[in-house]
Amino acid sequence: MPEYIADQYSVHIADPDIVAEGDVLVDYFVRAIDQRGHEKRSDIYHVFVGDNEGPEDPPFAMDGQVDAGARIVAENGAATLWAGFDEGFLYVATEGASAATDRFIFVSDSPGAVRDAPWAKAGRVAGWNAYLADEGANDFADWFDQGDAQTEVGPAGAAILEGYVHVRELTGGAGGLVHLSLGIWDTGDGDPLVWQVPGSGAPEDGNIDSDEFAPMRLLTHSMPAPLQR
Repeated sequence: MPEYIADQYSVHIADPDIVAEGDVLVDYFVRAIDQRGHEKRSDIYHVFVGDNEGPEDPPFAMDGQVDAGARIVAENGAATLWAGFDEGFLYVATEGASAATDRFIFVSDSPGAVRDAPWAKAGRVAGWNAYLADEGANDFADWFDQGDAQTEVGPAGAAILEGYVHVRELTGGAGGLVHLSLGIWDTGDGDPLVWQVPGSGAPEDGNIDSDEFAPMRLLTHSMPAPLQR
């Protein structure tokens, strides 16, 4: 075993496209090779680099289409979870719910102990700060549990469920890291979880645990963070 194991690394980003423009999503992984040539790679992570300053107007258009600045965070089969970050706002999106299902995008700064799934669904979900929901039977969509955080949601019945939330207002902190998960349930009360993102095929136990959220690091040059512009 090594004498020391680091739990945090830093890198200075000097790419002209990122430094000049900002508000860029950077995909990265960590590769480590020891003296004997053994190699280990991490999963692929996503880092947003931006100014974290509030805009005069929210930066995302709620038009029922995936925002041009959003990237795929995770996907499982035909279900996709997109996200973007701009001017302190987190944007999330997925395909709209079918008439037989309801979709929920959970946002958490630190997924905690599991709690009952929302809307009287079967199963349990790791603790969330807020969630964006789409009821397929009547095309109702809105944010829930967001408190006083500024939010917006796209048009009802659109092919894409989308919305944004102000991260600092939601979490009470600088918004350096959030975790995202998409859950799809059948539409009735007590109905089971039928699909989730991240995931691989159908859910194994009907729950969304803390390790089944996708981490999203939202970093800015205006506050201390492991990655800086």
